[in-house]
Formats: sequence, structure tokens, C-alpha cells
Amino acid sequence: YRRQRQMCIRDRDMTGGDGDGTFHTVEKGDTLWAIAAKTLGNGARYEEIFEANKPMLKHPDKIYPGQMLRIPAK
Repeated sequence: YRRQRQMCIRDRDMTGGDGDGTFHTVEKGDTLWAIAAKTLGNGARYEEIFEANKPMLKHPDKIYPGQMLRIPAK
């Protein structure tokens, strides 16, 4: 398990396609607000992450460990 954990990449830069951005793997205790604060610099931008991940996300409070969320470019 330790080795597997070390190999896991929590946030990855992704380029190409129609725009640049990153992906974030949700961990226990994460919120869209906290993810937005970390990745976009402002928690109030959580709606951008929510919109970028529809239809996978139905409600901004319903995220679960293991989900891979697309983070829009800053």
C-alpha cells in the first residue's frame, strides 16, 4: 500500500485539447471550495470546477474520494 501511495499522483498537469488545465483526485475531507482555493487561488471559484465536471457531479457538496476532477485553466 505504501508503494502504491507513493506512486499516486494527486494533482497532474494536463495540456492539449481545447484548453489547458489540471486534474485533481479527491481525497477524504476535500471540498470543492478547498480544491478551488488550492488550485485556482480562490475558494469562491468552486463553481468553475463544478461546471467543468458536469454531468459527473450533480451537486457541489457531493464529491467522493477517488473521483478525478478536471480543474479549468486559471
